[in-house]
Amino acid sequence: MTATPYPEVSSIEQLKVAPSRDYVCCMGCTDGPQLDGMTDPVEWARRHRALKPWHDRFRIEQYTNFSVAPAQPDVICGATRKISIKLFDEASEGVEIERSDVTVTCNEAPHPGDEHSGPLIVNGERLGVHIWTAKAHEPAR
Repeated sequence: MTATPYPEVSSIEQLKVAPSRDYVCCMGCTDGPQLDGMTDPVEWARRHRALKPWHDRFRIEQYTNFSVAPAQPDVICGATRKISIKLFDEASEGVEIERSDVTVTCNEAPHPGDEHSGPLIVNGERLGVHIWTAKAHEPAR
């Protein structure tokens, strides 16, 4: 499983520990490299200004990528379904892992019909959305 470049957070505490990156930014254009520990921001600014003398203002900005879960309705459909999925664990050199104990719950507002969708969450990580049609022999739980 790979880490998303925009991890989902639900609190300021989680946001504070999310990975961040620093960039030197020219205020006269969109140029500026990521500060990787080897880039000297002052030297970069001097070289940049030598090319564009009117670009004389710079700053260092920190970026933290994150996402938030979609807003949940107060009342949800709640239909559930147990599914089996196959995951590829990159930490185990791409070993395929089958999980047959994953429960998905329709998190849409109550609705007519047999079409359902809900977040696919495994080990606390949101992997996507599972969409299904309830069959006549598969009652919603």
